[in-house]
Amino acid sequence: MKKVFFILILLSVLFSSIYNCKISCPDWEDNYVSKEEILAAKEKSESHPENNNNSIFLGLSFGMSLPETYNTLWQLKNQKIITHIDTGYGLLGASYTMNYRGYSNTGKIYCFYNQYRLRELQIDTLQQISGNLLELFVNKYGECDYFADNELNKEYHWIRGNQHVTVYSFHNSDRLLIQFVNTAEKINNSEINLLQDWGLTGKA
Repeated sequence: MKKVFFILILLSVLFSSIYNCKISCPDWEDNYVSKEEILAAKEKSESHPENNNNSIFLGLSFGMSLPETYNTLWQLKNQKIITHIDTGYGLLGASYTMNYRGYSNTGKIYCFYNQYRLRELQIDTLQQISGNLLELFVNKYGECDYFADNELNKEYHWIRGNQHVTVYSFHNSDRLLIQFVNTAEKINNSEINLLQDWGLTGKA
């Protein structure tokens, strides 16, 4: 029995050394818990209105209407931060260039809406010119709440209040996919095509 206990302790130490980010979930040691359940439990524990933080990226915020987002992107385009606004494929997106405290990259952002309000923002860093953006998130948010490594990428999850931030780091590439989701909003599956509703089609 002692030998089995020792092996279990050894395995838990190895597990924690491989996954250098903390995994927190009720009854984790007693039951198999899926990634979805772990993250849902963390989102629930963080879901307090006083913890809400709606600020996301480049002046965009959760809850913005589509016209507000579109106008913000146009202002950024006039400041030459954004080089192109795209309303193709039923999405509002833009190409950007970021220079921030030694971190420089070019990429694309994609906006997703729920009940006419910005609920999710995705950032695809097509090229990291200098610095590793992942370091920026680690320095900002600290130890991640969930880490996973598979054949294609590594996943880093941070849940802070209503913000669920996920960074996908692809193997053999410096490209990152970054996702900001507002967990305080429930998704309306019957959402209509916002771009068509607002008459925004084509490219700008």
